Amino acid sequence: MNTTNSAVNQRLLAQFLQYLRVEKRYSDHTIIAYERDITHFIGWLHREQQQVVTVSYADFRRYLIELFQKRYAKKTFVRKISALKSFYRYLLREQLIDHNPIEHISLPKSEQRLPNFLYETEIDAWLGYRVKNDGLDLRNHALFELLYASGLRVGEICALELAHLDFAAQQVKVVDGKGGKTRYVPMGTYAITALQQYLEYSRPQLLRQKATQTVFLNQHGEPLSERGVRHILKSVAQAAGVATKIHPHMLRHSFATHLLSHGADLRSVQEMLGHENLSSTQIYTHVNLNQLQATYQQAHPRAQRQRTTKWLKTEKELAETDEK
Repeated sequence: MNTTNSAVNQRLLAQFLQYLRVEKRYSDHTIIAYERDITHFIGWLHREQQQVVTVSYADFRRYLIELFQKRYAKKTFVRKISALKSFYRYLLREQLIDHNPIEHISLPKSEQRLPNFLYETEIDAWLGYRVKNDGLDLRNHALFELLYASGLRVGEICALELAHLDFAAQQVKVVDGKGGKTRYVPMGTYAITALQQYLEYSRPQLLRQKATQTVFLNQHGEPLSERGVRHILKSVAQAAGVATKIHPHMLRHSFATHLLSHGADLRSVQEMLGHENLSSTQIYTHVNLNQLQATYQQAHPRAQRQRTTKWLKTEKELAETDEK
């Protein structure tokens, strides 16, 4: 493929990424993932002397075979196909191609993994743990309480500004980290108390006369990063003796799981999480069904079949022994 064709491919990719950013309002994280997967495909086209706008169904099948031979994980395989299908739908919509060569490529069904979450006792142990009770500890406690109280994504809580907190209405304004939409999520008294203490006693010390409206700051007075949040969660969880490996999204999972466990309706949880489709929220009902099944198996006397069967077998063996 000559240099001109390569430049055309890169230009088409840049246009697609701009479309995702401006029209679809995808998050930076999602756009980076799309760019990585499509760039990989463009690199393959370069080696195969092919072009984005002239690639055929057979060409694409050869690309998939190569991915399969390299033993990519199923999740990665599905993600790459999904990104390319979106790319070619965009090219067709913009009339940059006259047909979609991968329209009939079907996505393999990905395994549905249940979300990891913390049990309520683990939440209590973790949130109740205090390190030094200094400025950073007040910040961490407010951060943790709000993550669990609101179910915010880590990107959303890092982007949170002072004006987004409404203590009178006991809610927080959230700018959706994935689609740019705005939603309002309640926050409980524990989170409100922790936030007020942080804002009064800790944040002014961290700010150091710098101008920023971001709620959560690092020790240098700069907005706390997503990586910083993950590091804080991990270190405090280890110090608190929580064996489970904690990440920010686990608190979001715990938020939804515990709400449903205590009787919240699915639509309300969907709204608070900012899910566009109810199917994204329904996975938490599977979590609760698993909990229910485990509780039943443990508690109901007629559910413990393995133990009963073993007991009957033992009794039979004893009877046979007595006859001898």
